[in-house]
Amino acid sequence: PPLESLPQAQYFTFDHGRMALMMVVPRLDPTSPNPVGDRLAIVRSVLSRERRHFPDVEMGITGKPTLENEEFALAITDSERATLLSLFGVTLLFLFTFKHLGRPILALICLLMALSWTMGFTTLVIGRLNILTVTAMPMLVGLGIDFGIQVVCRYGEERAEGLTPLDAMRITLSGTGGSIVAAGITTSASFYAAWLTEFKGFQQLALLSGTGLILCLVCMLTVYPALILMVEKRELRLGQGNTSHRTSPLGGLAALEAPLLSHPALVVTLGGAAMVAALAGWALLPFDANALKLQAEGTGAVQWERRVFHASGHGLLYAAVVADDMEQARVLQKRLEKLPTVAAVTSPTVLIPEDQDQKLPIVTRIHAFMHRIPHLDRPIAVVAIAPLCASMADLRSLFLTIFQEAKKAGGAQVADDVRAFVFSLDAFLQRLANVGIATATGRIETFQRALFGDLNDKFDLLRGDEQPQAVRISDIPRNLRAYMISPTGKTLLRVFPREDIWDQAPMERFLDSVSTIYPRERLTGTAVQVYMASMGLRRSCQQAERYAMVVIVLTLLAHFRAVLPALLGMLPLALGLAWTGGLMYALGIALNPANYMAMPLLLGIGVANGVYVVRRFQEEGSPSLFTVSTGRAIVLSNLTAMIGFGSLLVARHAGMRSLGLVMTVGIGMCAVAALTVLSSLLSLLQRRGWLPAGGSVRP
Repeated sequence: PPLESLPQAQYFTFDHGRMALMMVVPRLDPTSPNPVGDRLAIVRSVLSRERRHFPDVEMGITGKPTLENEEFALAITDSERATLLSLFGVTLLFLFTFKHLGRPILALICLLMALSWTMGFTTLVIGRLNILTVTAMPMLVGLGIDFGIQVVCRYGEERAEGLTPLDAMRITLSGTGGSIVAAGITTSASFYAAWLTEFKGFQQLALLSGTGLILCLVCMLTVYPALILMVEKRELRLGQGNTSHRTSPLGGLAALEAPLLSHPALVVTLGGAAMVAALAGWALLPFDANALKLQAEGTGAVQWERRVFHASGHGLLYAAVVADDMEQARVLQKRLEKLPTVAAVTSPTVLIPEDQDQKLPIVTRIHAFMHRIPHLDRPIAVVAIAPLCASMADLRSLFLTIFQEAKKAGGAQVADDVRAFVFSLDAFLQRLANVGIATATGRIETFQRALFGDLNDKFDLLRGDEQPQAVRISDIPRNLRAYMISPTGKTLLRVFPREDIWDQAPMERFLDSVSTIYPRERLTGTAVQVYMASMGLRRSCQQAERYAMVVIVLTLLAHFRAVLPALLGMLPLALGLAWTGGLMYALGIALNPANYMAMPLLLGIGVANGVYVVRRFQEEGSPSLFTVSTGRAIVLSNLTAMIGFGSLLVARHAGMRSLGLVMTVGIGMCAVAALTVLSSLLSLLQRRGWLPAGGSVRP
């Protein structure tokens, strides 16, 4: 119901008085690990207590700090759940894939060991998590196990050839080990590249993820081989050794590979055509910068933010303008309020009247006159409902007559206005009849008492005990003055937009418009912070992509020591990225500040497949991947990576879900490109005389 008794001059209200807004400026504790969260907990406890006293009044809290705090808390919960889910998913994959679980279980142990090292590094170097770094753990589960999969598959292949554990491990590390190192360096480099960008949150994600991958790589190439040899030595001593460790459930993929290698030109042509078509989709892919859409839909802060916007005509984001003094603030406010993109401007100028020298004598005369008006303390006469209804009925008859005469005289506008009044009168009489005379009398009496009480308060305020004086800045309440006026006299103006500036286009229109009056480089406020964060993240991702590509190219050239193998190693990445963009466009998935991070991350992850394929081709001289362990290892490693990122799809946080979806699709596309187009291209080049640069590492 409307808050009729709420004084409009004392509260910021809108929606016809149904909603009141209170701004809370917390005093933060710099020693607290979560200063904003601590203060929000106090506010929430107050709201919880007041809800018990006023159960019919809805109460909530929103604003940029609240949105960020709820987003981070939800992201932490989602990340913990996704990490456990990814570990469970990888374990299930191993149960399905491997006949013997000894070596895969050792890989999981080493993965947990590397993850614990990573958390220790995070605690010592970074100190705390942020909204980006909380996604690192489920990612590392899927990516870190990749190195162990390459080791266990190649080792199982060599043991199946009858080699001793030591010889099998030597061939594994000398043959596949180099590719694992190259893949690990390129993948971690794609993360570390973001450390060179300007966005601090992205820098921390880069440092945490890149270091985590290096620790996983070190653990899988040192601790894991040692554990395998220790367990194998014990099993051989007990007579329990087993050399059959092939992944039979994936054996059928060799039959699917044969037709592809029989028609390599067709496969390469189709892959290239799909890439060209997908690039057209990339060009049309939109970017949605609305950070509000990335949060969980059901959180209280998001719901209240939207309710405030719909009720008030503008949200809580604002641009902050700083005036040198009160007079400049008045001038700026008048100019800003005339802008079509501005809904409202708040400043302390409303508390300091203009032209006080001219107004003060008038106020003094009013003050003297008010002292002659007596206090309205006599009893309020109760309205008699029955005579009132009779008078209303007579009034209705009179207006019906006026309505008929207006129609005869051709006064259509007058007739419409009279008819509207009669309808309102009918509605009033019907409501009186519905509630009954006794209830109506009580309500009117309550309203009269509140009305006369408020009138007395206003008269008492006008009378006052002191002679009227000019309003000074020092008369403004201390807390409000500290927030809006600096000790040097600089004055804060908050400029609220007319449109929903969570979307990029209205945001840019609003900021460009305000910048015509106030310099853009001096603008601040929550609107500017949100815009700069979104654009800064996008710009940082683009920088990270460029840096990562440079590191990847140099790493592949150093690994293969030739240009053509390095280019072939990057082919699955190029195809996979193109196909991912085309698929996103076809499915209506827009780029946003969350999934845009997938682009630099996919660079290192996607190129690893090409490294494994080209290196094994150089080693064996055959493009077939599933007659050896490499094909199965690539399938398993990409499946584990997809499980790691796919676990984010269960997150309530929409941004994490979006990142997980794009990464899962992108990893799958890069894997398909490596296992189909790249192997077919190698077959085609081999038929035309291109020979592997290396030779077999077997003794």
